[in-house]
Amino acid sequence: MVPWCSFIKDKIQYTWRGNEEQYWVEPRRLLEVYLPTREDMNTCHPNWNNGKPMYPNDEDFWTNLRNIREALALLAAVARIDPSAWKYILEARCNVKLEGIGEGLFEEDIPAEFVLCIYQQLGIDRVGHGTYPDILEEEIIYFCGTDHREHPSQDYLETLKKIATLGGTLQHLSAIDIEIPVRLEFDNNSSRRYEFVPKIFDILHAELAIKEEWDSYNQRVGQQKVEQGVIRCTFVLEPMLVDFGDSQITPEIAGTVKNIVADNCWSSQFQIWVSLDDTLLNDARATTLAFGQIMSSMFDSIRRSSELANTRYQPNSTIPIATSNPLQLGAVFLPDEYTLPACYLPAMHSAMVVNQTTKQLAMRCLNLRDAADNKTWLEWMAYSFFSKRARLSSALESLALIDIVRLTPSDVEAFAAILASEHPEEALFRSPRGKVNERDAILKADVPVRWQFDNEGQAVESSNELIFSKALNCVRTFSDDGESEWVNVLVPGYGRCQVLRSDLTFQNSKLSNVGSGGVTTLKIGFNKYGPSDSSGLPQFLEVIGSSLRSLTLDGPRNHVDTNVIIQNCPNLEELSLWGYFIGIKLDFRKYRENCQHLPYLPCNWKDAGSLIEELSDSSSSWAKCARRLRVRLKNSFPDADASASEPGIYYMHNFERDIGAVLNMLEVNSTLEFIEVIVPDRNVHIDAFRAHHFTPLHRELEPLSETSKLAFLSILLPTGSKKVKTENVHRGCYLNRDVLATIFAFAAVPVRRKVHYREEKEKYWETEITQV
Repeated sequence: MVPWCSFIKDKIQYTWRGNEEQYWVEPRRLLEVYLPTREDMNTCHPNWNNGKPMYPNDEDFWTNLRNIREALALLAAVARIDPSAWKYILEARCNVKLEGIGEGLFEEDIPAEFVLCIYQQLGIDRVGHGTYPDILEEEIIYFCGTDHREHPSQDYLETLKKIATLGGTLQHLSAIDIEIPVRLEFDNNSSRRYEFVPKIFDILHAELAIKEEWDSYNQRVGQQKVEQGVIRCTFVLEPMLVDFGDSQITPEIAGTVKNIVADNCWSSQFQIWVSLDDTLLNDARATTLAFGQIMSSMFDSIRRSSELANTRYQPNSTIPIATSNPLQLGAVFLPDEYTLPACYLPAMHSAMVVNQTTKQLAMRCLNLRDAADNKTWLEWMAYSFFSKRARLSSALESLALIDIVRLTPSDVEAFAAILASEHPEEALFRSPRGKVNERDAILKADVPVRWQFDNEGQAVESSNELIFSKALNCVRTFSDDGESEWVNVLVPGYGRCQVLRSDLTFQNSKLSNVGSGGVTTLKIGFNKYGPSDSSGLPQFLEVIGSSLRSLTLDGPRNHVDTNVIIQNCPNLEELSLWGYFIGIKLDFRKYRENCQHLPYLPCNWKDAGSLIEELSDSSSSWAKCARRLRVRLKNSFPDADASASEPGIYYMHNFERDIGAVLNMLEVNSTLEFIEVIVPDRNVHIDAFRAHHFTPLHRELEPLSETSKLAFLSILLPTGSKKVKTENVHRGCYLNRDVLATIFAFAAVPVRRKVHYREEKEKYWETEITQV
């Protein structure tokens, strides 16, 4: 493998995606591969700034790209045959730094799957200083198309045969067909703004071409089976990662989002900043059109089939989101909602309430310090995520609200009022009660739509009306007197509008009930870097807690009793609590299965020593629920004043006491699966922690298969009808149900504890502050 490693040396990084929202969806590092481009400059040449090309001709470039492709395929083969060798080669031969932030010193499972980054290298620093190559589409097709199957090099085939011998002789080795998942990255932070639109379409065209190429190949040669003793590797495109960067919303970007959604293009992550372009703010109508187009597309009410997509998740995909049958856009991130004027909240949330493109949404809510704006935001959040209409019409299941500044009891009253209202649309707009109940309708194409209203809530008739070239679904009437020519409606992506009654076709209410039933997974994160008010959290959870199965609370939660939280979430199965020094995940599923009340949580969550002592109590009911733990035995911020009496300060004179308590806990606790201890200097006590890593726990990772159980029982049960004399049978052969269950439990693969003991990497502060 050594010669092959030279092709990919320094081209692979094992890294986090970069921000808290992405970590919440995919809490692991990814192998990013930086592929060459035809336009790369030779950075080692003294005159590279003067345009010295890396590849003097096309043949050299395509040969190098093939070598990289085949080297990655060979690495994936090694990973299947010998995972330890795979990790050794990555680190020792490819210069991949496996020890890093979030996973600590010790080994971890690293799946052989790659994120492909294709940026033209314009300088020494590859990331963020390049643009997309002119032949981006051709590169993607060459890498993931049939060329790898049809035209492999002889050296590649010979090396693959040698790797196969690692798994045994070729005569006894079964056929191994390896599908290597790859995801393309579209990151507008790494492209020049003017070329952004055509380049994302280059990727989409490449995805279509690759699908057609493989379809044609399979029709031509059929589904070829792999011969015994042979390894075959195939790169398989999974839905890409889309990050529109910090680009502000413009008509061009809005049109792009509309087209990629309408064309059934799929992504595993989709991120866009909710920030309006300054040039639009002087034109209210243009702003309304651009913002409405992007929101109505990103949270489209039409659910599209994955069977018709050009990319697919693998059946055994390790992408966390893939296990929940994701929708078209995968997980959606809105990292900059706090810059959005409150007047645009109706437009955004009117689309979210009928969303059929994502089950998982994360959004930041940082700067809503104004009490009135904060209440407005909470009212719309109640409507779009937790209302009866949301439960019936939205596919959303998981929601993360990050960097909340205030959640007071007064705020929660406004939130609860919307949920309690029989007519929430009228409550949101403070409009009069209609004579006709709210109804869903289809708005005809090419008809006038009033969109602008004055401070009294009256339509501004002098404004140029909006006209849509296609019919709009899920238009909701409200405050309808049943007679007037113009009707108040809520249009997804555009908020409050008025349309002609004759232009509406009313829908059967049963046809629009395509929702998930409501949000069941919720993360609430309070601002960690400034003052925040969480005093309304208990009341908030009292209102919506009954629907939650999983809850994560992140950041400061002053004066909030954890047991009150549990009482307000009667169906909770998982609870994660993250503070300055302690992060813990609790599993309550056994209690739910046995219909028992949840245990009392007596801990002082601000004191690491107190919590560790509780976890060391083998008789503690709640300690048995603990599955993951992170302990930070250092200051949260490097410039913190050790004498200050405020949250985020760790007193180092307690260090040896707390370290000893953690080691003692590891001796007696039998439920924690993952423990991470963050310290100023990892060289102290490292051997003591290493001794506890990967030790088995008295719990099965997964139950023993039915096949194995039946095989075991078959040797115990009589195979014929001949009667066996009782006196000749040893009593020990009679195994009752409890004994058999114990045997099966011991035969199953056990959970092995992971213990991570490391220093904090301050430059990766975003991933350092996320939950366990």
